[in-house]
Amino acid sequence: MEARRTELSVAYQGKNISEEIKTYVENFSYTDKATDESDRISLTLKNIDARWLDSWMPEKEDKMDASLIRYENGAAEALVCGTFLIDELSFQGSPLTCTVQAVSAPISSSFKSTKKKNTWNHITLKDLAAEIASNAGVSLIYDSQRTVSLSSIEQEKQTDAEFLQQLCKNYGFNRKVYSEKIILYDEEEYEKKPAVAEISQKDMQSWSYRTEIEGSYTGAKMSYTDPENGKTYEASVGGGERILELSGKADSEVDAKLQAEAQLKEANRNMTTLQFTLKVPIFLTAASTVNITGLGKISGKYFLNTVKHSLSSGYKVSVTARRIPDEVDGAEEGTEGDIYIVVSGDTLWGIAKKFYGSGIKHTVIYNANQESIEETAKKHGKRSSDNGHWIWPGQKLVIPEE
Repeated sequence: MEARRTELSVAYQGKNISEEIKTYVENFSYTDKATDESDRISLTLKNIDARWLDSWMPEKEDKMDASLIRYENGAAEALVCGTFLIDELSFQGSPLTCTVQAVSAPISSSFKSTKKKNTWNHITLKDLAAEIASNAGVSLIYDSQRTVSLSSIEQEKQTDAEFLQQLCKNYGFNRKVYSEKIILYDEEEYEKKPAVAEISQKDMQSWSYRTEIEGSYTGAKMSYTDPENGKTYEASVGGGERILELSGKADSEVDAKLQAEAQLKEANRNMTTLQFTLKVPIFLTAASTVNITGLGKISGKYFLNTVKHSLSSGYKVSVTARRIPDEVDGAEEGTEGDIYIVVSGDTLWGIAKKFYGSGIKHTVIYNANQESIEETAKKHGKRSSDNGHWIWPGQKLVIPEE
């Protein structure tokens, strides 16, 4: 029987150099993040003959592709770490070593370095993110069934990375940079995906668990400024004694509630975390889910925040995960379909034409949202919405599947 082994595959500026550097590799690590921060790799090389200080010395912003290849029982399996740009070099002696650090985020563009001021009107989160990605020289993957429309949004002295990350946080999305791509995904949708593995306490070399004793927030209250009149209002979701206090800008009360709900869920997600290192490593990736067993009440479904793969004298996988509340896993969706936020000038006829190709199907949208449409109309002083004739910017509409 063939012994299990894991090897590193590296391409430098498009050329596979795995065999050339094989005897020089001291250790390698790949840190895979679910959100916020870019993925990173670190490669430390023996430098006894000083070639890394001479003809083999890497250049900053050169491109590296890395993969881990696992061999077992005659079969091979690959974990593609992605494409990275070198952003740091360090040398140490004695003995002489060279450490190459590389990041998945754009370096030469202004994505993470230039603070900008900009205004977008009547744009979706997807289209805004696509514009930022294009400016950074990378592509966008928008992995969500939700459509978030923004009537007006300002970027005020923020880098594109900071601005996009804040928008994602406001509306319940995660931003990840992977292999020359910006990925936006709905974390709640990812939580409901099937677990990729079942991991028992017996599979763990070590583990630690943390939870906040006080418990999660039971509601949120957001103070927001209306951009049209400059006045400050309050919007609330949930209730109870533990209220998350928020402030920001919103187009309407509906928009404020949408942001408050997203940030309430985000705050509660980080209440309970589990860290563990596997005895027998398996390929795991951040933003996936696993079922944890053998830990009593700690057991359950977990979302992987960070996965670190280390290759030195052996291969090791270390994970930081957070508990997914039981009510989220497998919870019913309510009305299936896209979520659309009404912008100025919208009509149900126009929205139906956009989603279904025919305005005559506006009644489908009205019927699916009748209660909320009528309630919003009354808040604006109308006796009724006149069967959906009256709708307002900031309203959240469910767009049913055809």
